[in-house]
Amino acid sequence: MKRIMIILVFLMAAVGCSNGNGDSKDDMCITKTDTKAKVCYGMAKADVEKVLGKGKPGVGTIDYVNGAGIFYRNDKVAYIRLSDESINVFSAASGIKVGDTKKDVLKQYGEKNAITNQQPEFIVVDYVYDSKEKKFVNAEEYENIKDDSLKEHYVVSIKFEDDVVEQLFIGDLQAMTRLQ
Repeated sequence: MKRIMIILVFLMAAVGCSNGNGDSKDDMCITKTDTKAKVCYGMAKADVEKVLGKGKPGVGTIDYVNGAGIFYRNDKVAYIRLSDESINVFSAASGIKVGDTKKDVLKQYGEKNAITNQQPEFIVVDYVYDSKEKKFVNAEEYENIKDDSLKEHYVVSIKFEDDVVEQLFIGDLQAMTRLQ
């Protein structure tokens, strides 16, 4: 139950909910391990560049040094990607980072709400939160999400190879699945 509450707080921040301290938006962020500077979902591109510097166009994202990629919608962060180059440089607000084990992730986020997609060479585990219904969705509900509600669904998506985190994504479904 504690794990569910952690991710619930993490995802509810994206819809403007507050934990009473005014800092719950920080939960949808990545943090630089050396400076503790944050890049968050919804953050303006100009503010991201103050933390990460100028990026270069990548495939669907702006790629920054040290393995961070950002997709912007209307010059605001719509999803964040951490690749294997981000090891020891960035972590998610939950503390999970590239290089962690699947066991670490399941300990942090739990198995109940995990939507697992097994591929021949890797596994993807998604945690999807419906901000309108204020609940996590299961695999069946995930398959039935309508296009007009993609922005209302927030995701932590983790790609594993050999049970080790290779990539980590934080954002909304519209950005992550449609690059819109």
